[in-house]
Order: sequence, then C-alpha cells, then structure tokens
Amino acid sequence: YQPPALTQDTWYRRRATSTLNTVACSATSTAIKITVNNFTSVNTISAAQTICNNTTASLTGNAVTGDGTITYQWQSSLTEVGGYSNVSNGGTGQNYTTVALTADTYFKRIATSTLTVNPAEPKPCTLESTPILVTVNNFVTAGAIAAAQTICEGATPSGLTSSSLATGDGAITYRWQVSTNGTTFADISPAESGTTYSPGALSVDTWYRRVAISTLSGVACESNSNDILITVNNLTAGVIGTAQTICSGSDVAAFTVTTAATFDGTVGYQWQISSIGSPYSWSDISGATLATYNEGTLTSDRWYQRIVTSTLNTVPCSKISNILHVTVNNLDPGSISGDQTICSGGSSAVLTSVAAGSGDGTITYLWEKSLSDSPYSWTSTGVTTETYPATAHTADTWYRRRTRSNLDAVNCDLYSNIVRVTVNNVTSGTIQLAQTICQDGTPALLTTLAAADPDGGTIAYQWEISTTSDVAGFIDIATNGTNETYQPPALTQDTWYRRRATSTLNTVACPATSAAIKITVNNMTPGTIGTAQTICMDGIPDLFSNVATATGDGTISYQWQ
Repeated sequence: YQPPALTQDTWYRRRATSTLNTVACSATSTAIKITVNNFTSVNTISAAQTICNNTTASLTGNAVTGDGTITYQWQSSLTEVGGYSNVSNGGTGQNYTTVALTADTYFKRIATSTLTVNPAEPKPCTLESTPILVTVNNFVTAGAIAAAQTICEGATPSGLTSSSLATGDGAITYRWQVSTNGTTFADISPAESGTTYSPGALSVDTWYRRVAISTLSGVACESNSNDILITVNNLTAGVIGTAQTICSGSDVAAFTVTTAATFDGTVGYQWQISSIGSPYSWSDISGATLATYNEGTLTSDRWYQRIVTSTLNTVPCSKISNILHVTVNNLDPGSISGDQTICSGGSSAVLTSVAAGSGDGTITYLWEKSLSDSPYSWTSTGVTTETYPATAHTADTWYRRRTRSNLDAVNCDLYSNIVRVTVNNVTSGTIQLAQTICQDGTPALLTTLAAADPDGGTIAYQWEISTTSDVAGFIDIATNGTNETYQPPALTQDTWYRRRATSTLNTVACPATSAAIKITVNNMTPGTIGTAQTICMDGIPDLFSNVATATGDGTISYQWQ
C-alpha cells in the first residue's frame, strides 16, 4: 500500500481474508505507525535592511517548534532565487550576525527538525524561511580634496577645493572635520556642508578632511576623503636689547638677544634702522643678518629693530622684534675768551663765555687749568660757573671749560677752546756798584750786575733817583736815564739809585725794579786855623791854633802842609 501524503501520525495494518467454500475468514496484521515529523510553527526571519559598506547586519528569527530536535542553518546568496550556500561564519543559531558586507546579499534560514524513531534511520525535516535582502550602501569613491599648503602664523589659508566628488549608492551630502594632531578629528562648528571649505586664520598645524555621506533608505553611511595638512610656520621674533644712551661719536654697545626667536623653518635675520622716531622710516642695514648686531659710533639718535624670517616649505614668514632706541646725548661745549697777557702777580680779566654750552641733557661746567703746554697737564680748578673769575697769576696758565651734558644718568663731556693767560715774569736784574764819594765828587758808572729778564718781551729801562731812602722818594731821571747803565753827576749828598726794567709783551708793559744802591757822599768842612802872622827871619811862628774844628761824615784826621 502506498500511503498518501500525511500531516499527522498515522497507523496502518492489513487484514487478510481467506474465503473457503464461500466462507470468508479474516486475520488482521499488527499495526505499523507512520510518524509524521511535524513543524508546529512557521520559520520567519527579519528584517530586510540597509547597511553601510563593510559593516555587519543583525538578523533575527523566531524560535521554530516541531516534533523533532530543531537546528538552524543560515544561507546567503547574491540573488534572491538560487545560488544559496551556507554562510562562512557558522550561522547555526536562531539569530545571525553577518560578516562585513560589501554587496547586496539575500539571507534565509533553514530550520531542521530531527526526529529519531528508528535510531538507525533519523529523519530530518527542513523548513525554509522566506529570503530577506540586506542592501549595502556602497561608496564608489569618497572623493578627494586639495591642497596641502604652508602658511604663516595667523594667516588665512587658501580655500580647500574638491579634486573629485564622492559617488555612492545613496544621496551624497558632506560635512567637514578638523584636527590639530592628525589623528582625532571633530566636526567643524558651525557645520560646513559644501564641497569646498575656506578655513579661517590659523596659528597651529591643522588637518582637514571632508566626510561624504551617502543616504540610502534612510541609512546614512560615511566615507572620509584624504587628509589635507595646513602647515603653520610658527615664529616668534624674540626680544633684543638694550636701549641705551651714549655720547655723540661714541660706540654703541652691541645689541644682544635677551629672548631668542623661535621658528619652525630655516631662520634668517635682517636688522633695520630708522633715523626718526614714530612714524619710523625703516631701511635695511647692509650685511646686518646675524642674530646680534654691532652698530659702531653714532652722532644722532637712531632706532633699531630686527626682522626674523622663518622659511618653511619655501614659504617665508617674518616677524619684527621690539624697537631699540639709541639716544645720542649731543653736546656743544660752547666757546670761551680770551687770551691775555698780565704782569706777574696781576689778576687776569674774567674769562668769559662767548657761547654757552648746550646739549640734550642737563648742562654743568667745570673749569680746568694747565701750567704746561703741549702736552697739557689738566687739573680741576673747582670753578663750575659759566665764566671764570679774575685770578692772580704768577705763571703762564692755560684754561679750558668742560661742558657736561647729563642725560639718562649718562655724562657726556666736551671741552671748549683753550685760552692762555700769559704771565710776563720780568725780572729787574741787579745793578752795581754802591760806593762812597767825596762831596762834589762824581760816582763811578752804574752798571748791570745781573741782567734783567724780559720773559720774551721787549725790554726798556728807566733809572730812578731818591735822596730820601732806598724805598721812598724815587723819581725818574729825565736825562740819560733810559739806558742799561747810568752815569750819575757830581753829588753833594747821599743818593740812592735803582733801575726799573719794563718788558713789553703782547702790548702789555710789565715793570720790575731793581734793589736800590746807595752812593754815599762823604761831606766835610775843613775848619779854620789862625791867624796869619809876621815873624823875623829865623824866628819861630806862634802856634797855629784851631779856630774852627773840621767836621765830616767820617773819622777826621789831619795832615799839615
């Protein structure tokens, strides 16, 4: 007997009937059971879905029930009908997570109910689910952006352009991301959704990328473009030192680096100079391309700055240092007058200021003198006024006035012209010879014992006479009294003579008078004797008597004749 298709357990037996002599006799066999391995539930899986390329899908199914032991096998195919094979990663559970998919794929689940009635012949029965489609939202390309570039710190880079647009299965949209380390990216806020992007000013190296979004069936899938690096050439100008005040014509202390410049590229320097303050007028200093600079001497104020240039990827970026002001303490010492000649012991005229000293700072004066010429040997007089007071001199003296300008605690000194006070140190010399003569006698010629010294001047003489003393009562001798020597006339009383030597130097006449010498006149009266008498031949005259005694300045002695 061939049973029909069954849906439930069914027993069969066979009744055999023997008819003999028209008598029918029956016998029934033992019944056999046809066990129907029934599924008591449907096999359904879910859900059709859209995923992003190279991601997995999670598929779920109901718990299938049946008469036997239930097992599962998931299968996949690139077509809905046919071509199914077991999945590669097991797929024997009630639910299934796919491998990462790169193409649209159909999945179904085969449920197997195994019922063992006869251990020798287990009977598996299968129930297939309806296939479902996992749609993969594929990107063909993520697109590309351009272009990497190097900019200076604080500059705005050129806009980032689209080298190629993204293509994919869905509708394409974009957003831009930024990173400061090239690894961790964040969306730009506010969001940028264009195919191109214009960054703002940058101060650090910054990476950009464009995220392409393909939206298919409400599922958004993302793919990143290439990364673009905007290299920022960072640079600090450093600090230079030091502002200073110098005297005109002095050497400027070398400019140093108090804080070094920092830079990302290859560094270069250029020092600049301005002859005016703000607004400055800068110009490059030829050859001044080191980190430090030594200017040399200056005669007027100057301002300096240093340009630091960092060249990275052929892009030069420059920054300017602080400004240094070199203040030049300009000074005009003025001038003084005047040269003069005085007699030894006399006072010079006040040394006057022809032009006062002037300068950028506070002006003070100090007068100096020297008693020697070429080389001078200057010493301070202690006088600090603009003029120099009248002063007695006994030797040639040279004077100059130091003018000092004090600015920013810096003293600058310049000296005026030099004036000379010439002292005519004439000496009178000495004359000779003191002598004693008789009354009405003529003295010997008065001559030079030691010559007068005119100290470079022109010498002239004047003899003087006094009958009073060696210090008073002198008058000039009018006749023959201007020679170096003098012949006194006959004298009748003690008389003193001296010689005045006058040296005329630079039109200034300076006299010097010798010590006086005395001509002593020995005055006397002879007295009288008496009287005349007449005697006889061979007679003896009367004794001559002293009628009036002789008188004189000296010791009286007699001799009769």
